Amino acid sequence: MPRPSMIMLSSRPCVARYRGESFMVTQLVTLLAVLLGSVSSYLATAAMERARYRRDLDAGWTERKLDAYTNYINDIKVMRGVARRMLRDTGFDPNLPIALPQEEGLPLLAEAEARRSSSAERVLLVGSEDVINALRALNQVVWRIERHARGLIKNADADTWNQTSSDFHSAMDNFQECARRDLRVPGSYVSR
Repeated sequence: MPRPSMIMLSSRPCVARYRGESFMVTQLVTLLAVLLGSVSSYLATAAMERARYRRDLDAGWTERKLDAYTNYINDIKVMRGVARRMLRDTGFDPNLPIALPQEEGLPLLAEAEARRSSSAERVLLVGSEDVINALRALNQVVWRIERHARGLIKNADADTWNQTSSDFHSAMDNFQECARRDLRVPGSYVSR
């Protein structure tokens, strides 16, 4: 007896058609499963690539913020250092560093202020709202220190200078605490 064909397993036409349709349905389901698998694989890969891109972008901005914050802090300290040296001979504070005559200090103070201003602009571009508010408060105190050094504060004495120094440390601590929070630095900040 001859072997029946794959499509027609019976001599009855309706059974042959049913078996052929079943074969086509099976092939269609297989094709749809492959298609679904490739689409889901593409979507998963695209999602992972987007997540990696966002992480890389976030890391780049974090690095820029860190550079901006550290440059600003350094420029603030340089400006304050020049001003403190100019104030050495006033007797406001016995811990002030080596004296700097005003005629030599004024150009250095102006240069330090220009650098501070430039680095502050970078912080304004990349900083969070809290960091920017802390920067503005720190700028106010540093300008007061500059006015002390230039002799522009009337009736300046050791008490006003000590208050300005205290305000500087508080403002610097606040700026650094806000910067650490913005950069998501683990741990807590220890004030001066």
